[in-house]
This record gives sequence, structure tokens and C-alpha cells, in this order.
Amino acid sequence: MDEIKKDEIIKFIQGYEQEEGGFSFARTTPATLDDTYFAIKTFQELNYPYYNIKTKKYVNKISPNSVKDSKLLYKLIWLKKYFRINVNDINNAFHIQSKNLDGAYYLMKINKLLGSKIFLDYNAKRYNNKPPKYVSDVLKLAYLFNELKEEFNKVAYVRYLQDCQNSDGGFGFHPGTTSFLGNTYYSLRALTILHARPKEIEKCKQFIVACKIKAGGFGRQIMTVPTIESTYYAIKSLKLLKMMKKANTPDSKNKIRSYKLIER
Repeated sequence: MDEIKKDEIIKFIQGYEQEEGGFSFARTTPATLDDTYFAIKTFQELNYPYYNIKTKKYVNKISPNSVKDSKLLYKLIWLKKYFRINVNDINNAFHIQSKNLDGAYYLMKINKLLGSKIFLDYNAKRYNNKPPKYVSDVLKLAYLFNELKEEFNKVAYVRYLQDCQNSDGGFGFHPGTTSFLGNTYYSLRALTILHARPKEIEKCKQFIVACKIKAGGFGRQIMTVPTIESTYYAIKSLKLLKMMKKANTPDSKNKIRSYKLIER
């Protein structure tokens, strides 16, 4: 990430911190769980020691029982653990959300965060050999299969993800669609789980860096409005690419398995 100036990114994100605590999508709107989560996750990726008592209070006052969506619940629990706020046991009634992929994915992540045993009721077997259409769902299934230690056709998943990379280096929602930073992040995360890499690492890096604007943040595409969420995707994706390159150098002492390019 030599091309990215850490101080610029930190200053950009700090510009969205609200006086009463938390971070917002726009400077004139109230704080949100989403933006607070992505802001602090980005600080963490940059090794920036963030702490604000007002943001802690903002997170503390939100009760897990008031959050009905498993995705937001995961982000709230992550924030509470970041600020060392006690999280009471999550009601196992949430397992009903695991009947869909999004719910199963985030509930599995909650289980890992809390060491809890929320029952998952999602049947992923129909995707054992053929990945789903969207790269965000490919990531979720690869994660679930990996955590549950279930067998699935990893080669088919890797090939599909690699086919989602465009000539500009970024990844689309599925093969043949426009590149976005979010899709690029999902694809790289999934490839990491699969111990694989994109066809064009350098082009991927160039696409990500090109999404940065002078204000310090990243947009979801080149020449688009920067957001905290897209900035997190960019910083994390650059770190994943760096890890992939380092793991594949002949003299690497990295203990991570090599990230393979699966040829047809």
C-alpha cells in the first residue's frame, strides 16, 4: 500500500465523525451503525489506535434486542467487543434468519465472535459443485463451507471468481458486468479463503488505487463519490493483494499456503 497515504485516509474518515459520537454516511446526517463499523474497521487495518468515549457511548446505548437484521447485529456486536462492552447472549430465535444465505453468513460470524451456538438452518448443498451468480454470495458460501468444514468444489468456485475479473483489473457482480470496489473486495476475500488469487494481481491493484480521490477516500468506481464503506473495501483489498504476492515469492518465509492461479 505504498501509494496510499495513511494520514489522508484517516483524515478523510475523521471528517465523518459526529460530535455526539459515531460516524455518518454524509457530514450532515446522523451517525449509523454501518458507517461506524466501516470507519473503525478501516482504522484497525491502518493500525490507527482509535478511541472516542462519545462513540463508545453511541454504541453502548444500542441494544442488540432492538436490531432485527443479522447483518447489522453482527456489526453492532463487533463494535461492542471493540469497545469492550459486554454483550449478553443472543436469543437463539435469530436462527430463523439462517434459512437464507445472508442470515446464515452473519450468524456464523456472530457465533465466532461470541463463541455462541446459534443454530444455523441453511441448506448450502445445492451449491456444492456450482457457485451462485453473485460474487458476494460466492464469498458467503465459501466462508460457510470453510467454517463448517464441508466439502465443496473449490476449483469451480475459484474459476468462477477469476472469470469475474475484468480487463480494468476490478471485479463485477458476475462475469461480464462492471467493476466495483465492493465486488472486488468480495472476490478477493473469497479467493483468500480458497487459497487462490486473481488472474491479474497488478491490474487489480491499479483498479483499486484508481478509485481513490484527492480528498483521501475511495469511491465504488473510478471518479465516483468516496464513502467510508468503499474506503474500507479498498484498504482491505490492497492488504489481501499484498499478502497474496508475498506468499507467492520464491524466498518468502510466509507460513501461509501459496495462492494459486488455477488454469483451465
